[in-house]
Amino acid sequence: MDYSVEYRSYSAERSLAETMKGNGHAEAGRVHALKELYPSLIRVDEPLLRKRELVAFSMGESDFAGWNSIKGKSVGFMRGWQICEINTKGVARVERTTSLRSLFIMLKEGRIDYALAGRLDGTAASQDVGMNGLHVHDPPLESQPVYLYLHSSASHLLPLISQELKHIHDSGKTRAIIADYIHRGAKE
Repeated sequence: MDYSVEYRSYSAERSLAETMKGNGHAEAGRVHALKELYPSLIRVDEPLLRKRELVAFSMGESDFAGWNSIKGKSVGFMRGWQICEINTKGVARVERTTSLRSLFIMLKEGRIDYALAGRLDGTAASQDVGMNGLHVHDPPLESQPVYLYLHSSASHLLPLISQELKHIHDSGKTRAIIADYIHRGAKE
């Protein structure tokens, strides 16, 4: 593929709104069900990541057994993450941030008990803020493939992008890309 890409990072909700208006051509890292809610976005068949895990991070070990473990605790997550909004009803205190960096600073400083984030993004962000003693709780709260969605104006790129993603996954390059992402996240 010989295309240049400009990446802009917005909160989850704003990003969707901008792309729906045609101010962007694609949405990255979105779940399968998005296509029913946003008809002007078209899903690329091959997942961007075959498995994205939403996990809870804490400082040190704790008894953790899924969503019920956060009841009565303070948690933080990225603004617009609907899966977190739905599952944190009844939680003592919820903090919503616009950046992973600020989320992990809150955890590091003890302002929240748990940070809820994707395993890869959370790992990179925690390294970026120099965290020690971080614990990633398993099993994940959620695990599912995530997709790239294109605005309908870019639908002609669907087959090409799907083919490239499949090649990247099948060749094993995904692991190298993820390792590089985590490594760079610790330095940026």
